[in-house]
Order: sequence, then C-alpha cells, then structure tokens
Amino acid sequence: MALVVLSVAIAGFASFVALDAASRMREARGRPRLWWLGLAATAMGGGIWAMHFVAMLSFKMELPVSYEANLTVGSLIVAILVTGAGLAIAGARTLTRLRLAVGGLFMGCGIAAMHYLGMMAMRMDASIKYDWTLFSLSIVIAIVAATAALWLAFHVHAYWQKLVSAAIMAVAVAGMHFVGMASAEYYPALRTPLFDSGMNFSPHILAVGIAGATFFLLMLGLLSVIADRRMSMTSALAARRLEINNRRYRSLIRNSSDVIAIIDVRGQFTYCSESAKRILGFAPTWLVGRRLDEFMSPAELGSFYDFLSRVQTEQGVNMTAEIQLRHADGQWRTFEITCCNLQGEPGIAGIVANLRDTTDRKRALDELVTARDLADRANRSKSAFLAAMSHELRTPLNAIIGFSEVIGSGALGADAGPRVLDYSKLIEESGKHLLSLINDILDLSKAESGKMTLLEDYIRPADVAADSLRMVGGPGAGRAALDISVPGDLPYLYGDKRRVRQILINILANAFKFTEEGGRITLMAGLDSGDADGNGRGDLLFVVKDTGIGMSADEILLALEPFRQVDSRLSRKYEGTGLGLPLTKHLMELHEGRLEIASESGVGTAVTMRFPVARLHATFAQEDKLSPELEDDGSSTRVRA
Repeated sequence: MALVVLSVAIAGFASFVALDAASRMREARGRPRLWWLGLAATAMGGGIWAMHFVAMLSFKMELPVSYEANLTVGSLIVAILVTGAGLAIAGARTLTRLRLAVGGLFMGCGIAAMHYLGMMAMRMDASIKYDWTLFSLSIVIAIVAATAALWLAFHVHAYWQKLVSAAIMAVAVAGMHFVGMASAEYYPALRTPLFDSGMNFSPHILAVGIAGATFFLLMLGLLSVIADRRMSMTSALAARRLEINNRRYRSLIRNSSDVIAIIDVRGQFTYCSESAKRILGFAPTWLVGRRLDEFMSPAELGSFYDFLSRVQTEQGVNMTAEIQLRHADGQWRTFEITCCNLQGEPGIAGIVANLRDTTDRKRALDELVTARDLADRANRSKSAFLAAMSHELRTPLNAIIGFSEVIGSGALGADAGPRVLDYSKLIEESGKHLLSLINDILDLSKAESGKMTLLEDYIRPADVAADSLRMVGGPGAGRAALDISVPGDLPYLYGDKRRVRQILINILANAFKFTEEGGRITLMAGLDSGDADGNGRGDLLFVVKDTGIGMSADEILLALEPFRQVDSRLSRKYEGTGLGLPLTKHLMELHEGRLEIASESGVGTAVTMRFPVARLHATFAQEDKLSPELEDDGSSTRVRA
C-alpha cells in the first residue's frame, strides 16, 4: 500500500513540475523555450515512468521477476520524447482545439507505450494476456489524462491551481496504470521473449534506479521551482522598476515646461514630447517626420544651420541658441534651443533638442529695459525741471527780497511814495508769478494722480475767450497782432469754466511768448463740419495760430511731457517751467476732449482744442448773442495787443 501511495505522490509531484515548466515554456522564446520544454518533458515522462515501476514493485507475484534493461530504459526515453512532442505541439502562443487534441493524442499514446513497454520488459516464467476492453480503456484514460494535462499546463497560473491540477493529473495517470495492470492476465509457462538483450535488472537494482531517478526528478523540480520563483521575482522587480522609471520619465516629460525632442542632422523630428501640444500648439505625432526649419522665419535659417553644424561637430556637448518659431495660432514666439549631439547613443541616435519658450521672459526683460529707460529719462527730466524751476523761482524771489529790503531800509526817503508803489507792484507781480508756478505744479500732480475734479456748468465760449484774453500778458504783449474770431452764438459748453479758461490762457501765453515782434496771433472758435466720414462733426473747436518759432514733430512730443522743454538750457531765450502743455493736455482729457498740435520750425504753430459735441447745448440768451468784449463789426475783431 505504501508503494502505491508513493507512486501516486511521484506522479503528482512530477505533474506539478511539468505544469510549472510548461507554463514558463509558453512565455519563453529561443533557447529558454527549449530548456523549459526539456524540463517539462523530462519531469512528466520521467515521473510517469518512475510512477509505473514503483507501482510495479508493489505488485506481488509468486514467480521471480526481473526487467530487461533495454526495454526498461527505452520505455523512459519513449515517455520523455513523446511527452515533449505533445508539449511542443500544444505549446504555441494560441492553443487551438486541434493542437490540444493532437498534442493529447501524442502524449497519451506515449504514456501507454511507456506502460506496455515496461510490461514487456518483465522477465518471468509466465506469459501475459490482456483483456482488450480494459486495455482499450487504459489507452483512452492515458489520452484523456494527457489532454487534460496539456490544457491545465497552459490555463492555470497560480501555484494553488497548479497543485490542484497536479493532483488531478496524478490520479488520472495512476488510474491509467492500474486499469492497464487490471487488463493483464498472467499464465505460468516457459516462453522465449520477443526481445532480450541478455541483460536484466533485478527488482532491487530497479528499485535503486527508480529511487535515483525519483531523487533526480525531485531535485530537478525543486531547482526549477526555486529558479522559476527567483527569475519571476527578479523579472517582476525589474519590470516594476522599469515601469516606475518609465512612468517617472513620461510624467516629467509630459509636464515639462519645455519641448523635449530628438532631431536628426537635417533638423527633422524623430521624437517629440507631449508638451509640444501645450507649448507649440502642434500634436507630437504630427511633428514627427517634419523639420524644425518649417516653423522658422527664412531670415533665421542661415544662423540656425550654422548652429546645427556646430552641434554636429561636438559629441555630448550642450550648445544654446535663440530662435523664432511660429505657433499653431500663427504668432511668432521666441525659444531658447539647447542641443546635445547623442548620435552615438543607441537609445537616441540623434540630437536631443530642448526648446524653452522665452517669449514672456524676453518681453518682461524688454519691459524692464523700457522702464529703466523711462526712469532714466524721468530722472533727467526731474533734474532739468529742478534746474529750470530753481531759475524760475529765483528770479521773482530776488525781486521780492530786493525790493522789500529797499523799502524796509528807508533808503527811498520820505518822499518815495510813487517809487514805493512801483516796487510794491513789482513785488505783487513776482508773488503772483510764484503762486502761478506753484498752482501749475499742484494742478499737474492732481491731474496725473486722477484726483482733479471739475466744477461743471454750462458756459458761453465767447465769455471764456474774452476772460482769457484779458488775463494774458507777459513778454509777448504789445509785440504781435492779434486776430479774434469767436462768434457769440456758439452753443453752450458743459465744463469747468476756470479750467477751460486756464486751457486758453496757457495756449495764448505760449503763442505770445514764442511769436516775435511783428508776428500775428489768431484766436478762432467754431463748430467742426467733420471729415469725409463725418467724424468730429459738431465738435466745438478753439484754434490758436501763431507765426512764431514753431516746433518739429519730435519737439512737439518733447513739449507734451511734464517738466520737459524744447530748450532746456539755463541760458535759454524763453523762460518757462515746461508745465503748460502737459497740464493743458490733461485738462482737455478731463473734458473728454483732445489737444491737437500742428507746427513747423520757423513757420509757426496751430493748436486746436476740440470739445466733443456731446458736451454742447444749443440754448443761449438772445440778448447775449455776441460777446461785448469781442464785438466790433458783428463778425470778428482785429486788435493790437
């Protein structure tokens, strides 16, 4: 009974080793596949052979029995070869029913052949006859068992599944063996064997051989399991590490703020990271096969080719250049390209290019440079303004201090009444001049900071013009002819009367200041008829023209900047702080209007103050149709200022 149990255990263990090796065989290719095939065939065939002879040792007969050597060894070889053939047929990538049937037939017939060859190897004084029913049943069991073994070998993966499958296979093989033994009938008689080499194994020798073979199978199976587990663990660990590294690199490349690409010596993309879609707007699969210079300006191609040639001359050296690339939306963007020639690297075999979008950074740098230049200009303007303002303030202050000292010292005597009045008038004028300078500075600072407010109401343009003309004085008065054309029936203007008057005073004062003796100044007002498209129609226009020194286009831009003057020298001919035009421009913008200057050096200047039609109202007093101060002949007045 012990030998029967041992035979079944050997069949089970052999089946387990064979199933494990067969599953490994199916996944392998080349030499490893042959190794696993040989191991599976040896384990299955040798296990069945060992199981057979162990079971035969449990068979007790009254006659002495020995085993013919060649047939005994031949039965082992047949078992291994035919089992291997069945595994090879069924071990394709796709296990079809036909392959399974053919492989099972080969393997089953091999098992049956091994069994009956082992029976033929018995040497005893008896003959054997078989019951054909049980004989046929044993062969069917062998084929079914072999087919089941092949199916299980390629469909189970977990070790517990392989253990269950090995147990089923062991029972099937043992069943085939004992059914075959049951079909045999022994008749004592002298007979001449069909094949006899003259060399026989005694049961004891055969037992030792089977024990050695079984030990070999056990060791082979154990080593295969250990090797399989170690290889599986090593492979799984390596695969896991590889997958983690791949995921890490893919994530880094996918989320990179740069485009990472591989190009060949012609600049053609062979690989492009997924970030290209986000940065360039093109899908990476679309870019592969295209050349980088397709997205570059023709003007940059020469320098890019020179850069690419330098990259090819150095292996493994990073080189950087700046290029312009066309985005998918059609805009040109600036990129910093860093290339490294890795054509000698098998995994790359090209030039690694890193494209970094520096458009925003370059724009920011340009803005910083512009801001720095503006700051430098503002600093220079401040210095020039302080110098000019010091000069402007020192002159009236000297007059105020000087005349005050003269009056206070009593040097004029008791009868100095008229001269005191004259000095007092000069002191008053100097103080008013200082106050005007300070007011201009305060008004400009309010306008630039957005804190200036308007006290608006409806005002008559003719009244504002008359008030402005009364208040204009200074060096230009009395030197130039003044023509006035300001109709009294213009619509009312909704605005701050004091600020509108300040606008006119500043422009008229400049006209008087920069017009030489004998020149002409014209003040006109009216409604604009509009351009060809009707733009500006109905706007209220104040126009001041002079025949003074005039300005170039660059000088006009300079004059509109705060604290800037066309002539900033301390020894300049015309005094002033450079605040009049910038302040006037701000006041016009507060009234939703526009200051327009047309000038030519040596010819003169025309300044137009345009107030929008939305600020005009047609109602006016009929009795105030003409301004008394301007009225002469009902149309315009020409006076000598």
